[in-house]
Amino acid sequence: MLHCLGAETSPNVGKHVDYLVIGTMASQDWLYTTHGRKIEKALLLKRDGHEITIITERTLLKFTK
Repeated sequence: MLHCLGAETSPNVGKHVDYLVIGTMASQDWLYTTHGRKIEKALLLKRDGHEITIITERTLLKFTK
């Protein structure tokens, strides 16, 4: 869906990422999972001044309809 809208996707979080989309099944133990490491990386980038937005799949779907 995102590709059809002209977005580029990446399996990794880095300075080139504008949005990190997280699933609605995120648990309180996110820090200890692979996906949690992506959230952690995004938060570190945000702290260092990079404009990265973390949104849920639900929010993404709301704005892409």
